[in-house]
Amino acid sequence: MRESISDFLERESLKKASSTIENRRSQMKDFDSWLTEQEKEVGDVDYRDIERYVLELANRGYATGTVRGYYNGLSRLYGVLEKDEVVSSNPMEKVEWGDFDSLTDRSKREVESGEAIYYLNADDVSKLVKSVSSPVFRNRLIIKTLFYTGLRVNELCDIDISQLNRDKRRIENVYASKTDSTRTVFYPPDLERDFGKWLEGGYRDSNTSVHDSNKLFVSRHNGYLATSTIRGIVSEAAENAGLQETIYIDGKGAERHKITVHTLRHSFAVDSLDNGMDIRTLQKIMGHTSIETTQQYLQLLDDDLEKKYRERGPSPLS
Repeated sequence: MRESISDFLERESLKKASSTIENRRSQMKDFDSWLTEQEKEVGDVDYRDIERYVLELANRGYATGTVRGYYNGLSRLYGVLEKDEVVSSNPMEKVEWGDFDSLTDRSKREVESGEAIYYLNADDVSKLVKSVSSPVFRNRLIIKTLFYTGLRVNELCDIDISQLNRDKRRIENVYASKTDSTRTVFYPPDLERDFGKWLEGGYRDSNTSVHDSNKLFVSRHNGYLATSTIRGIVSEAAENAGLQETIYIDGKGAERHKITVHTLRHSFAVDSLDNGMDIRTLQKIMGHTSIETTQQYLQLLDDDLEKKYRERGPSPLS
């Protein structure tokens, strides 16, 4: 086994229960063998390699929970290796479990009722925007961009300034690692005004990291934003706005919340359909390879129709 992985396991053994470390050891042994088969070293791996490996695990017939365990193990491994400067970059920052929706076990009840998909209406998204923490302008712009474009979080992190076509109000050549394809997304005039302030009004330039970065969104000390940072921005805003809910406690005792970054992507889809966008157009903008993936939002619209009728339908007859 590679020395860096062995060192990681040794450190984990000091912190984890024996049952957990045995699972982790099995995961790392498998990953080490896979690296050998691919003729790669730990530091050579990029996010595409991680995605291929996770899909390979699923194709072996492993249960979703088992695959998720491997995914969590890799997140932990590369987080430690990055902190120790064993690797120059962390490939897991560009991979999110939500990108593997097809691997997620959902009960028949969840699929039929739409409970597995959570979304916000425009009023609640506005509350989210108004409830961000500092840096306020940047964080508001991030949430508005996610809602107005339907981008995945890793796609947002990857955007270079050069991809922003401000004359035509669109973001071009957005790369989707999930489908290995590119697409163009669009945005409205008020977001263009915000982009103008961000890029030309001193907000972006106030970060010391910008001189070494072409990324649209940066932090004060890094020329990029990690997906975990954006998840934190959305989660904290949801808590501040009083919109957050815990939907369940996972096997590790961690709370899983209703409002996440991906909730904004769902919100974009439902709001666009509600405003009259046809399903094929929405499919292309969202980057879905299958129309069936996009059609799941139609059921949510049907649910909304009944809700709107109950709230706004005809008045009782006397």
